[in-house]
Amino acid sequence: MKTINSLLLAFAFAGSTYAQSTQVAKPAVAKKQKISVEQRQDNRLEKMKTELGLTDAQSTQIKTIIDKRAAEIQSLKKQLRDLKMAERKEIGAVLTEEQKEKLKSMHQEHKEME
Repeated sequence: MKTINSLLLAFAFAGSTYAQSTQVAKPAVAKKQKISVEQRQDNRLEKMKTELGLTDAQSTQIKTIIDKRAAEIQSLKKQLRDLKMAERKEIGAVLTEEQKEKLKSMHQEHKEME
């Protein structure tokens, strides 16, 4: 019985040591470059052409659809930003100064991770 326990303990230790040694530190993520909405749309269409093998007719139709929806999407994004700002303001009214500072640093850490 002691032998089995010793073997199990040895395997558990070896497994945890192996798991630790195989973990690779994540490389620093470069910040995403800001690109225009138009460039993002073009990139999206190009990826669809490549990945889906779109015909020229399909590409033209899809570009029309993307362009048609772009203004709506931008409007919704602005509404979402406004809602988030209103939420932060309301939350800020409830917090103490110390809590506001801590929340500010939490937001900063989150931004840095993106």
